[in-house]
Amino acid sequence: MILICPDTPPIPRTLGHAQPAALVTIFGQPLLEHFLIYYADKGVRDFDVIVSDRPESIRQFVDKGEKWGVHIKVHAWKSEPDLEQDFSMLQKDATAVRIDSLPWMDASDDMGTEAWFKQCLQHPHPSKVLRPDYTEWRKHLFIAKHSPVPAGVDLKPPCFIGSKVRIGDGCSIGPNVIIEDDVYLDDGCEVSDSFVGSSTYIGPDLTLGRSMIMHDWIMDWSIGTDHRISDPLLLGTKQSTSPPHGFIGRLLALIGLVLFSPTLIFAWLNSLLTHKPFVVQRKAAPTDSYRKQNGHQTLTYMELPSVSGYWRRYPQLWAILKGEFRWVGNRPISTEQAETLHSEYEQMWLHTSYGFFSIADIHGVADSFSEDEKVHSSYYAATQNGKNDQRLFMQCLFKKSKR
Repeated sequence: MILICPDTPPIPRTLGHAQPAALVTIFGQPLLEHFLIYYADKGVRDFDVIVSDRPESIRQFVDKGEKWGVHIKVHAWKSEPDLEQDFSMLQKDATAVRIDSLPWMDASDDMGTEAWFKQCLQHPHPSKVLRPDYTEWRKHLFIAKHSPVPAGVDLKPPCFIGSKVRIGDGCSIGPNVIIEDDVYLDDGCEVSDSFVGSSTYIGPDLTLGRSMIMHDWIMDWSIGTDHRISDPLLLGTKQSTSPPHGFIGRLLALIGLVLFSPTLIFAWLNSLLTHKPFVVQRKAAPTDSYRKQNGHQTLTYMELPSVSGYWRRYPQLWAILKGEFRWVGNRPISTEQAETLHSEYEQMWLHTSYGFFSIADIHGVADSFSEDEKVHSSYYAATQNGKNDQRLFMQCLFKKSKR
């Protein structure tokens, strides 16, 4: 079986902004996973997945296919192939399918259109589609675990609400609504005939209808517009938190400042021997979160150029203590470097806070502003969550970096 992951569609840009279009979740599972489950149930055991948009994301998601009891090979191609292309070099007489819908849907409707969304709602029996943690509260009203519904919230079926969804007081949801995992609807929201992507925040008293909403992007089907909302109080990404970035994270930074204070003496002595500055002040382009809190100010941080490795970043523990850095994030870049980030995917580097550690440290390309660091930083911003941050924190702290 050959599965073709689509390129990021130019319209709507809500799809493929934070992840490849094949990894957009519907009913709590990425489109690609729906296809793997569907065809695995039919006895298919070998899959070739062709990817031209962020293949590293697809590789990390599927690994080798053990999760579904199948074998998967991911092939990175320069562009998305046509279904009529000869794929005999991968599998002889294999069927090729494009992942732009759910596997049982009519593929005639373009991905992300209102007609496509309506077909998503007309799915087979929920046991074949939804994860086991979805519960049918009443007919055509399904709510997953850990999504408490306050008294007074008006729910109109058909309606599907994913896991860890927070619903504010006085909200009205439905009919014809799909809400994915980890969404936060603030008080007084009204959502109908719409799809809300995972980890999205919808501000208070906002009314949305006939729309596809993913983070700060919205596709309004009624008027055919696709645009980004710049006001995070109306629409944006739900911020996830984890211990290394909250109170515990600042406490760890304070302990680190005290415990490793001899670094300053060593750096000063080394600066005398090497004739390098003892400390330098650098200016970084503001990240989205820093800009929201402080306007368009430049973020200032310090380094110790006379020492190497993580010791060089010792003064940035103070930035964590002040809340300007986190333990895990992307490494800071200058305003001049930020201006060279042209594509939306590259610009995602600034969609998360700067960090003392980064995923680029694991791959030995941190602070290089290389193409590899751009890929890793954008990928981190697209997939950032508390669980991944904790894993990266421990890897950077206890495992030897490739630096």
